[in-house]
Amino acid sequence: MNRRSKALRPLRVAAHFTREQLWHHLRGRALRPLSPLLAALERSPRTPDPWGALFAGISPPETPGVELDGLRQRRFEFDGTTVVVGPDDDWSQVEATMLTRFQLHYFDWLWDLARLEASDAQTVFEDLWWSWRRGTSRGRGVAWEPYVTACRAWNLCVVVPRIAADSDCFRDVAGLMHYHLSQLVRLLERDVGGNHLIKDLKGLLALALVLGDSGAAERWATELTSTAASQLLADGGHVERAPYYHLQVLGDLLDAATVMRASGLSDLAAELNATCERMRLWAEALADSTGSVPNFGDSPRRAPRVLLDREANPIESRLLEASGFAVLASPDNFEVSVNLGSIAGTRVLPGHSHADSLSFQMLVSGELVVCDAGCSTYAPGPVRSYERSTVAHSTIAIDGEDQSEIFGAFRVGHLARTELIAFLPSASGGSLTAAHDGFRHLPGAPRHERTLSLSNGCLEVIDNITGAGQHRIAQSVPLAPGFEPVATSAGMFDIGSGLAIVFLATPGEDLEQTVRIERAWASTGHGSRETSARLERRLDLYLPARLAFQLCRI
Repeated sequence: MNRRSKALRPLRVAAHFTREQLWHHLRGRALRPLSPLLAALERSPRTPDPWGALFAGISPPETPGVELDGLRQRRFEFDGTTVVVGPDDDWSQVEATMLTRFQLHYFDWLWDLARLEASDAQTVFEDLWWSWRRGTSRGRGVAWEPYVTACRAWNLCVVVPRIAADSDCFRDVAGLMHYHLSQLVRLLERDVGGNHLIKDLKGLLALALVLGDSGAAERWATELTSTAASQLLADGGHVERAPYYHLQVLGDLLDAATVMRASGLSDLAAELNATCERMRLWAEALADSTGSVPNFGDSPRRAPRVLLDREANPIESRLLEASGFAVLASPDNFEVSVNLGSIAGTRVLPGHSHADSLSFQMLVSGELVVCDAGCSTYAPGPVRSYERSTVAHSTIAIDGEDQSEIFGAFRVGHLARTELIAFLPSASGGSLTAAHDGFRHLPGAPRHERTLSLSNGCLEVIDNITGAGQHRIAQSVPLAPGFEPVATSAGMFDIGSGLAIVFLATPGEDLEQTVRIERAWASTGHGSRETSARLERRLDLYLPARLAFQLCRI
């Protein structure tokens, strides 16, 4: 029987936050409905002087985001979803997902305009800007959510001087900067924290510089610098424990440091760069030989790559204990990334977390073999629930329950607490043992302990489950797209690329009955998924129990 009462979920969610965060949450809820009224009462100060030089050091994204022909027709495509604003200025797009609506108002597409000839870029931007002004109301709707406001403010500050500095449209953009700033100050996401607060503070820094308020710029730069440092765990990992968001925050901080230097805030820029260097070293330690970080938590499989210096920092077994990750690597090109989960006593922000404690991902000779489902959507529903669930990850589920209580799009209640028992690196790979109590609410209080041992072209995984009573155990191994397991004997599967997975039988177990091939998927980004196979071993056992399997070269 599930002992987690849904009625108490709000209290379990609130337990992850500090009193200060809860206070700011209540304050924001009170102020948000007043934003339209406050917007109507505000009068913008004088139009700021041209500011483009402040942001000249900011480089554009590496890849285009929106097709230029589409922009000319007020048509956008985000992660496979097409949005048509059209002649009726429909910027609300109420039928789209919340993420798609956010993306529309981020104005990241300004960077695509910057690739056009200057006159073309200005013409298209003016059309889109006046359409946006007609189709939105200050302080109302998704367009003025604080995170969205911060993203758009940054893009306007950086890109508009490059494409429309001499137009009447530019003066209107400049006149709206003050309201962007006041909206962010009112609704600054100190309640959410994490990457949202970093993005907000980065936007406030840019706006203060554009508006010529050097005192405010220094104040926001100081808060951004101290906030960034406070969001790092002892090993340099970001507090949200999602490698993709670690890289996003790092990119935001590098941008902010560049602007700080350009505006004369050199000491703060140097301090922020020191934080960035800690984050870069963490990402390099976790990245695999291809330069990718594992897609643990809310991370797409094709996350941004890390710039690596493998001569100075070769792939080797290493532990990032504070953030709960480890790497086991062997000379025969096996690389295993392990997600220990939230280490007991470590402060985390769990909104982008999955129920994935003690899961792993694996590369062999640079090819991804075992991977999580990842994250293809933030829309609440069956896809989001599955991608965050325990069975979508290479770990153990008990009685159909998730290790951590996840629900909605980002909610986490009860959280599994992990204990690191041993980490023993060696020249041939090494071993790691850890345990979590995520099933403590079930009868008999099951506890999952896992040992992963890598040596001589073989990974062995041993799961010891202590506790009492009979339980249904599900041991999952999700394979990367392209690997299709073929049963060659009871419990043995040829998965391709010269590799096999062998399940070791427990006493009296018929592996032909307990191990099955399930269809699954792996995210390649928001809005995109590739089909894949997942091996699942499911059986009823009395605790304590021991399960094991091996992934080896044939």
